[in-house]
Amino acid sequence: MSIESVVSAKIQRISLLLYEEIKFLTDVEDEVNNLSTELKVMQSYIRDAKARQESFDHGDRVKVREIIKIAYDAKDVIESFILNRMYSSMRKESHLKKYFCFCCSLVHIHHIGKEVVTIEKRIQVTTSMFERYGVRKLNLPDNPIGTSSTSMIFHPRAYPHSDIDEHVVGLHKHIEKHG
Repeated sequence: MSIESVVSAKIQRISLLLYEEIKFLTDVEDEVNNLSTELKVMQSYIRDAKARQESFDHGDRVKVREIIKIAYDAKDVIESFILNRMYSSMRKESHLKKYFCFCCSLVHIHHIGKEVVTIEKRIQVTTSMFERYGVRKLNLPDNPIGTSSTSMIFHPRAYPHSDIDEHVVGLHKHIEKHG
């Protein structure tokens, strides 16, 4: 085999991989939007389940806990994507720094895309596992009544960065400018 044919084959392979990566990166925003819709459905399900938790068996509690874990992870990924977009739109830098930040942004978007794929797979695996082991669908009312303050299912998630506004370094001038 000649060197030209080997180089040509490698270039074709690299071109294919580059095309697949570009396609993946351009689909990330749509995937994040789909995940956002899925998150809204999960949050609605969790609210309805919270109203009926007194009648749950152990399988129901496990199911709701798993949905809550997935919902938290989905929310984190969506927020990371939004923050990346906000930061990208606020930057005013030199051409070289813009190029470097653009490359870093692509890496971040790729990472977010992989996390979205992972969460979608977790949703599929969790759903099929519940079906496989016969964890029943929760019969939730349209208008839930009452909630219990003593819950084994629902624990508020603590965010160490909940007071982030006080500790963000370097964004105050951008907030004042755009706010």
